[in-house]
Amino acid sequence: MAKKFLRQLCFKGNYAYVPLTRGYEAIIDLDDALIVQSFNWHVCFTGGTPYARCSKLRDAAGKRIKASLHRRIMRPAADQLVDHINGNGLDCRRMNMRLANHTQNARNCCIRDDNTSGFKGVGFHKASKLWVARISVNGKRIHLGCFATAKDAHDTYCDASKDYHKEFGRLK
Repeated sequence: MAKKFLRQLCFKGNYAYVPLTRGYEAIIDLDDALIVQSFNWHVCFTGGTPYARCSKLRDAAGKRIKASLHRRIMRPAADQLVDHINGNGLDCRRMNMRLANHTQNARNCCIRDDNTSGFKGVGFHKASKLWVARISVNGKRIHLGCFATAKDAHDTYCDASKDYHKEFGRLK
């Protein structure tokens, strides 16, 4: 059986670039090149965010399994997630990743596609014609107030996010 062609990593400075399908590439620390270079990685989208995945790995029973590049590097426990601090699923440098639980990971999500205010945590209340700031904490939605401008509502959301979400809070 012929050996499949492996796409080669590109090394620049302290980083390695992992070529993916569809012209994408992931970035990793140079120190992690050995654990990823023997696989072909492809791009996979989850919720609109691209991630690097591989399906060549096998479990203890020999069954083919899918592996994410960020999980391969960080080696989280089964109940842990890997949070990409900057929101870029292809930036798999250790300085951009941290272990998180589901709640912490959700706090670091980007602004939703259906957002009409342009600001995270801000919506328009048609009846009052005011901008409303809200934040979710431990599965509960907290009303932060109504404001004349979306910017004022967002400023209030940002203050609350710093208090409630700490380092996992994303403001944009």
